[in-house]
Amino acid sequence: MSGSDLSPEFLEELRGDFAVEAAEHLQTVVSGLLDLEKDPESPAREAVYRAVHSMKGAAHAVQLPRVASLCQPLESVLSGMRKGLLHLNPSGFDLLHRTADALGELVAGRDDGTSPGLARELEGLCLGASPPRAPSQEETPPPALQEPEAPSPEAPSGDLRANRDTVRIETQKLDSLLLQAEELLSLKLSLAQRLGEVEEALSRCLPWRKGWEKTLHALKSSSGQEALRPLLETHRARMEDLQDRLRRLRKEMRRDLLAADRSLSSLMESAKGVLMLPLGTILQGYPKVVRDLCRLLGKEAALTVSGEDTPMDKRILEGLKDPLLHLLRNRVDHGLEPPEERRRQGKPPAGNLSLRVHRQEGNRVEIDLSDDGRGIDPRALRQSAVKAGVLSSQDAEALDDAAALGLLFRSGVSTSPLVTDISGRGLGMAIVEEGVQKLGGSVTVRSVPGAGTTFLLSLPLTLATFRGLLVREGGRSFLVPTGSILRVLRIPRDQISSVGSRETFRMDGIPLGLARLGGVLGLPPGPETGPHLPVLVLTSGSSRLGFAVDQILEEQEALLKPLGPQLVRVRHLAGATVLGSGEVVPVLHAGDLIRSALEGEASVRAGSSREEDRRPSVLLVEDSITSRTLLRNILSAAGHEVTTAVDGEEGWNLVREGSFDLVVSDVEMPRMSGFDLTARIRSDPRLQELPVVLVTSLESREDRERGAEVGADAYIVKRGFDQGNLLDAVRRLL
Repeated sequence: MSGSDLSPEFLEELRGDFAVEAAEHLQTVVSGLLDLEKDPESPAREAVYRAVHSMKGAAHAVQLPRVASLCQPLESVLSGMRKGLLHLNPSGFDLLHRTADALGELVAGRDDGTSPGLARELEGLCLGASPPRAPSQEETPPPALQEPEAPSPEAPSGDLRANRDTVRIETQKLDSLLLQAEELLSLKLSLAQRLGEVEEALSRCLPWRKGWEKTLHALKSSSGQEALRPLLETHRARMEDLQDRLRRLRKEMRRDLLAADRSLSSLMESAKGVLMLPLGTILQGYPKVVRDLCRLLGKEAALTVSGEDTPMDKRILEGLKDPLLHLLRNRVDHGLEPPEERRRQGKPPAGNLSLRVHRQEGNRVEIDLSDDGRGIDPRALRQSAVKAGVLSSQDAEALDDAAALGLLFRSGVSTSPLVTDISGRGLGMAIVEEGVQKLGGSVTVRSVPGAGTTFLLSLPLTLATFRGLLVREGGRSFLVPTGSILRVLRIPRDQISSVGSRETFRMDGIPLGLARLGGVLGLPPGPETGPHLPVLVLTSGSSRLGFAVDQILEEQEALLKPLGPQLVRVRHLAGATVLGSGEVVPVLHAGDLIRSALEGEASVRAGSSREEDRRPSVLLVEDSITSRTLLRNILSAAGHEVTTAVDGEEGWNLVREGSFDLVVSDVEMPRMSGFDLTARIRSDPRLQELPVVLVTSLESREDRERGAEVGADAYIVKRGFDQGNLLDAVRRLL
């Protein structure tokens, strides 16, 4: 059957299979290219060649000529490398990586029009692999136009995992299977609830029976009441029969509950096992991210990964992608020094990034991301927190170095002197912490200035079930995950003191802040009962805070249910669960509770002195009318008062004569560039604290470094412009 004979439906099905297969081939290509950059004789050379050859043939079969036509010259380059005719420099490997990226876009159905140009560049590389003598017209065409030789049958067959018996199943079907297994947990909890009710009924039967025995004994010695004895005897017999029935029912329910527990555990473990994937499935592209980012920033580094075979819930892996990527980009950009600086410090020019995965007790896993870079300066974090209004100068100075490192996860806090489209806006670490906490995990940081930094992420292996502590507050029930609870205490009320606007108590001799759970959740305060106050000490990252509640009831297993598409994210809530009694109970989010309590305190200290009604004034300097109109509309829509200038000279005159809160400027302009404008602003004592954001098409490392040298506070590249990057930078600097 020729390709043209395929029905559209069958062809579409084939292309779906091809997309999955091509993704596997592309991963082999990317990881193999990284190995070949380190060692041109690496065995990965053969695997990369085979992957491209297979993908080209499959693309022809499913009628994707653009994919096949780009694979052809790439295969020719790899063939030249196999034969020792072609030796690539870093620019050549850059081209191969760009080709792999373009193939990924084509496979995904996105054609940006770059593939013909890449094919021509690859053909140019192939010409360099030709023998020195000029070929005659009768000889074969250059390698770019040849059909590469097919792999020999004697060659190794590659990954042995492909020989395992596997079945490809849609993930939504597996998700449905796991959901059904999880729903059985409600049945198990309901059975436990019924069993508890039977136990209670039996406990009530005992005093009832004793009462009847006493009554019968009294009647035996009483005359004139003999007529009641048969009735009482009948009641006693019925009571004994009821008690026997309840005992049998209790025995059967215990047996059924045990069987349900075994079946449920087996089913859930099987369903989880199907959806448990190795952590390495999300780490495959990270070495290339490090490689590309280092090339952009003029740095050298390699990422080593261990423990990537650790299986985790697919849902956790999906939620972990962005936090890990944020951390990795942050470490390359902020953590690692340029090669020259590392040499001056006696370090090897190439930095070391290490990602290690460890299984922990209690169905948890720890991910350790370390680097040997410049480390994090706690003093700089304190200064940034004060500048961002997160802390007062007195509170910042009171923090020790370990607590100061926790400021890294507060929004707006950054030690980077320059905001770029890569990092520096003070938002990435806050996003990391929030993302990890949404998965039921925590993140902490350790750092030694000049020696490196380590981030530790602790996460559950699965999201299906968890242990929680049931509490009552304001007449309502809430469940707090035990993984977020550091300690449960009963504090004498007379040992609670006030420091400023915050109530405190001592735990192990150390003062700790205290908040009322109902106050954070907006619930009415309950009556004070008893001389002691029940308190949960919650932890999130490096933050700890005590929360007073009305009652602490019991710990129990629970199934976390999402709030639904209408309520994707609700502050203070991680989801909900259903108790055995059928009551729906909110599951609290410890990180949100701590942040809300601390932010409430900060707002009290800040008072109402802020000028909330005044619109920030921004000077926009841009020579392109199109870019000027776009940026002005973005800034105006964000609530800023915008004044425009058509070049650097006019911008300099306006900034000297007027009063602005921030300057946004292009770089390449007539009469005065944005670099020169920034340098003039920094040289004027009256203006040197004025924030400057450069928005430009210049994206080389040298241009970014010059932006930092002249004193720019942020450097945003126009290519792939994202207005969120600009607004985040403006928000942080104002």
